[in-house]
Amino acid sequence: MEPLSTEKEDRPQIPQMRPVGFFENIYQLIVAYASYYQHITVAVLVAFLILVVILVLQFIAVISTKTHVALTSITHDFTGVKYYSEFDLAMKDVDHWCLLGGNDHCTCDDPTMPLPAYNHRNWTKAWKENKKIASNDYGSVDVVFLGDQAIEAWNGRMSGMGLNSLKKVSKDFDSKFNNKTGTGLQGVALGIAGDTIANLYWRLMHGEMPEKLDPAVWWITIGGNDLAVGHCSEEIVVLGILRIAEYILNQRPEATVVINSILPSHAQLKATKKQRIKPFDLWSSIQVVNDQLKIFCGKNSMKFNYFDASEIFFTKKPKSVDDLKKEMKKKGKKDLTYKVPSLKEALISNDGKLTPKGYVVWLNVLNIELQRILVDEVYSSVYEEGIMDVYDDLFDDATIYTDDAQT
Repeated sequence: MEPLSTEKEDRPQIPQMRPVGFFENIYQLIVAYASYYQHITVAVLVAFLILVVILVLQFIAVISTKTHVALTSITHDFTGVKYYSEFDLAMKDVDHWCLLGGNDHCTCDDPTMPLPAYNHRNWTKAWKENKKIASNDYGSVDVVFLGDQAIEAWNGRMSGMGLNSLKKVSKDFDSKFNNKTGTGLQGVALGIAGDTIANLYWRLMHGEMPEKLDPAVWWITIGGNDLAVGHCSEEIVVLGILRIAEYILNQRPEATVVINSILPSHAQLKATKKQRIKPFDLWSSIQVVNDQLKIFCGKNSMKFNYFDASEIFFTKKPKSVDDLKKEMKKKGKKDLTYKVPSLKEALISNDGKLTPKGYVVWLNVLNIELQRILVDEVYSSVYEEGIMDVYDDLFDDATIYTDDAQT
């Protein structure tokens, strides 16, 4: 009997098992499946590849167009025009009429010329409804809201048609701006869905600004359709809004005009193949227009107020035009692409359409701002009449007396 060998080389060798990773297991499983079900493997593979391509394209679209926009600019500065000299608005100074460049690739109306929208369905019906609202006997009116669909919704309708989805919006408006219900404020909403600046201009000249309608404040929300639908350039939109403001002050020189910012939108504008312009986010143009309106109101603060409603609808505050220009200067760039916060889906859609909740939230914030403006007007008128001089003298005397007592 031979003795057992203790030599290492005589021991039976156990094969070493290489660890198999998770993805290798998946691969082997797919190979086995494909070899067993050969007749359907090709169809499944094609469907999978199509799904991957769709997901990649959607991801690229979100990254490249909805979260980044390019800062645009206005060639001429119209913020220094004199509203009391008919604004010096000269259309010959406009660099281009169309948002995507040039003058021929858009349906932009001349915003300085009043124009009805008879070709739009139910527009005449909505306009006649507005004339009735404007001619009602409200007594003293604090504010008249002028504009497009954003304002018409407060009457519970869209394009002249009542909508169940807007009933709560209408009730909320009445709860704040119907003096008969004891709100303390009387407001009138005159808007028509789809209207441009030229349409609003025409409406004011034809029944929506009757002589007896003389509020302390005229609140303008217009211009969004000129950009998004008519594809008017930023300069044209600014000029048009200022023309509306000019007309109101010519008719009601004692009033205050509030220019509401154009509501935000991430709608994508696409050029024709001939224009060779990449699709871009509408917010960049809206932001530039709003910036010009804000500067203008700041220079003419005795008669104009600017109300920025944009922040209400963004998930976080977007960068201002001033901040973006500083960033461009710091980086030494002539143009800039930058991230924009997403919009609050519960309040507004990506293409700028307010939800019923969005209308109510905007109305609540707007109501607070209006009360501040009205209070400022009361103090301003009191100062103009000289009544506050007495109180100023008393205050000065009291201050002097206090100082004397301390010494």
